[in-house]
Amino acid sequence: MPPRCQLLSGSLSAPRILARNLQPTQRSFTTSTPLLDKDPLKRRRGGDLGSHLPKHILPNPEQIPPYPYGPALLYKQSNKGLYGGQMIQFGNNVSPDTETKTRRHWKPNVLNKNIYSIALKKKIRLRVTANVLKIIDREGGLDEYLLKEDETRIKELGPMGWALRWRVMQTPEVIAQFRAKAEALGLAQHIIDQNWPDPETLKIRAAAHAKALAEQAVMQEQRQDVVEEGRLAWRAARRYVKRGTVDTVEDGLKLAFLRSELRLEVRARQNNFLEKVKDMGGLKEYVKKQREELKAGGDLASISPEKAAAKAARAAKIEELGGEVAMAAVSRESAAREIQEAEESGDKYAQEALKKAQRAIDVRDGVIRGDEFPEEQDSWAQLATTNKSGFDNRINA
Repeated sequence: MPPRCQLLSGSLSAPRILARNLQPTQRSFTTSTPLLDKDPLKRRRGGDLGSHLPKHILPNPEQIPPYPYGPALLYKQSNKGLYGGQMIQFGNNVSPDTETKTRRHWKPNVLNKNIYSIALKKKIRLRVTANVLKIIDREGGLDEYLLKEDETRIKELGPMGWALRWRVMQTPEVIAQFRAKAEALGLAQHIIDQNWPDPETLKIRAAAHAKALAEQAVMQEQRQDVVEEGRLAWRAARRYVKRGTVDTVEDGLKLAFLRSELRLEVRARQNNFLEKVKDMGGLKEYVKKQREELKAGGDLASISPEKAAAKAARAAKIEELGGEVAMAAVSRESAAREIQEAEESGDKYAQEALKKAQRAIDVRDGVIRGDEFPEEQDSWAQLATTNKSGFDNRINA
């Protein structure tokens, strides 16, 4: 056999032996995943893979601190994206031959991009200029671009970038980085906890803030109820003076607060009557029905026995006392006796009513300044201030 054939046959026999020796043995059972499944470039399933608009990521604007440089006034669309301080520019196209000038403008190259935030673990759809996009790539990501401590960078962010910066700074990962930097600089622990609280402290603060908001809502509702109570008390006090039940508005206020529950019962009956009239189709229909019943031979006692009985009892009492003047005198004496008994008694309800009346009187007389309570102004100061316009001009005052 020629040497060339011998070499060829020898080279062909070796791989057969090698192939027999490299036959894999049977693999034992294992729970590890094959190496091919651990490809880092392979897309994972699940997770937050979609893009989000900034309005779905940012919280209530009231929680975000104000942007120190204010919104842009010339190129206002830059307030809703990352423009890096770029804006529209105006100039001329100059012909090289005739030197003719043609007015033109240049706009920033604005792109709509989905940029991933590592801290937020979300893709954010932003309006970003090509120049800012290059800077983001050079900085190493959106978070690094937003968190850079530089006055020039803060000016470039604009209101939208400032809001995103604040949102990123609230994440636990960024807070941990800031705490580590502060500890490396040697800051005191209480300063670190105050400026960069840990997640547990943030949860406690959030719960306390929610509780405070709930309490504030309850207090606001109670304040409105108190103001309404005082407004009705002023109206009742002037009505008592007009009727001659009391001699002064001060006594009328005291009597009004003492009889507040009684007036609430009367108001409840009036509301029930109004609901009844509304169900019948309105006041005209109610009056029409009353007239039809009277024409049919009925009287007030058959139509409204309670009203007829109350009217008869009042007429009998007036006749017994000797007339309307005597009735008014008895009513005046009863009111004075009621106020005197309340002042001398230790009843908690009576003392609270007199305290409210005195509070309103002091505010009206200037003993207590109404401007001491901005926003959370004292309720009686508010009703006294309102009272200066006069409740006599109101209906049924």
